[in-house]
Amino acid sequence: MALTDLQSMVRRMTRTDEATITAEDIDAAIRTAVWRYSNERARVMVAEIRVADGPVFALPDGWEIGFSSLATIERGEGGMEGEPLPLSVLRIEETATGWRMRLTGPVDTSVLRLRYTVPHRVTQTEDTLAQREWEAVSTYAAAHLLEQIAAAKSGDVDSSLGADMASRSTPAQEFAARSKQLFARYREMIGTRTERTIPAGVVVAPIQKRVGLTHGRRVPS
Repeated sequence: MALTDLQSMVRRMTRTDEATITAEDIDAAIRTAVWRYSNERARVMVAEIRVADGPVFALPDGWEIGFSSLATIERGEGGMEGEPLPLSVLRIEETATGWRMRLTGPVDTSVLRLRYTVPHRVTQTEDTLAQREWEAVSTYAAAHLLEQIAAAKSGDVDSSLGADMASRSTPAQEFAARSKQLFARYREMIGTRTERTIPAGVVVAPIQKRVGLTHGRRVPS
C-alpha cells in the first residue's frame, strides 16, 4: 500500500523526532503533495460515449470539478478510429442540477473517445501512483513538513547564547534550509525549475484505467 510506504519515506526524509509532528501532520502533508503532483503529472483516464445517447451526457467517471479537463477527443470506431477531433466538439456546462457535457454540433462518428485528466488518489483503500512516483511525492511532503517546523521554531531564541547567535544558524534556519533543498530536489525530479506555490483549494493543518463504453448515462437536456 503506497500510503504506508509514503508515510515511512516522509519520516525518514524529515529525520526529526520533533514532538510537534504527528501522524495527522504527515498524512496532511502527503495529501498536499499528492494534489501538487496531480497538478503537474495528472492521471489521464479514457472513456467512450455514444453520440446517439446525446446531445447531453453525464461527466465521465472520476471527473473532478475544478481539476479535470478534456485532454483529447477522437473518433471511437469505424475506419477513421483514432482521428483527433477538436476539443470544441464538447462543452462542459453547469446547470441547476449539476455539471454535464453537451455536443456543440453534429459529428461524423457514432462514438467519441475522450481522454481527460483526474487527480491522483492515495488512501488506505485506493492508490493511483506508480511506485516510481513515490519518491517525488514523499519529497514534496517532507519539504512541506520541514517548512512548517521552521515556521514554528522561528520565534524560538535561546537568550543564554547572547552574541553567539550572530555566528550560528538557528534550528529554524536549519529546517528552512533542508526544506528548500527538498523542494529543489522535487522540482528536479519532475523537470521544472519554477518556484513552489501552494495548490489552490488545499488546506493543511499547521504544525503545533480505462473506463468502459458508457451506456445508460443519458442526461435530460
